[in-house]
Amino acid sequence: MRLTIFSLLFIFINTVSFGQEEEKTSPWNSVPGNLWTEVGFNFTFDKPDSIGSNWFASKRIQFNYQLQFNLGEESGLTFHPGLALAVEKQSYDGNNVFVDIGDEAVFAPASNLVPGSINKTGFFTTYIDVPVEFMWHLNKSDYRRSFKVALGGYVGYSLGGKTKIKYEFSGDTRKYKEKSDYGLESFRYGAVFKIGFGGVMGYYRHNFSKIFQDDESPAEFINATQSSAGVALRIF
Repeated sequence: MRLTIFSLLFIFINTVSFGQEEEKTSPWNSVPGNLWTEVGFNFTFDKPDSIGSNWFASKRIQFNYQLQFNLGEESGLTFHPGLALAVEKQSYDGNNVFVDIGDEAVFAPASNLVPGSINKTGFFTTYIDVPVEFMWHLNKSDYRRSFKVALGGYVGYSLGGKTKIKYEFSGDTRKYKEKSDYGLESFRYGAVFKIGFGGVMGYYRHNFSKIFQDDESPAEFINATQSSAGVALRIF
């Protein structure tokens, strides 16, 4: 699984080499800070091997607004605090979903909730994150168009989760949605590594915190953690 993550990261970096091209002058360049969007895939660890993850369907998107503070004149080092909004999806083989049963969450077949034929399922979580990153730029005279490497961390707050099921019943396509906190950990924290050129960077994130609270977690996911990998694109 970890080999798959780093393979994806390598592919992203090589396929976005156009980020080395010179950027056109934009009025957004005068706005303090930068707005980035991250798109990628989620990977769940520390769960039973019998539960297969559909990583390709487990997508995520995140928007980061980060300020930039130069650490010394032409040192190549910058500091980036900010604020982020992340929406993340988990999808598992066998059309199993998370269900809130009051004082805890369980991992159960979607067929327990809806009739008919299941088309697809997903579990969505939303977080507000506070990221901080240190970035090194190769081109010390033009940070925006430089090769760069970043290392940082983040803390976040959960806004809850949502289970979605798309299914066929009586000839109709229907959707089932359930929104709850699912015993999710209220706070999360982790580390991030980025590498790229200009406004395009590959990234890898790992949450050190567990996904669920111990006393409300589905039994199969009591120690589960989550990582993600993908590409970050600078909007301005």
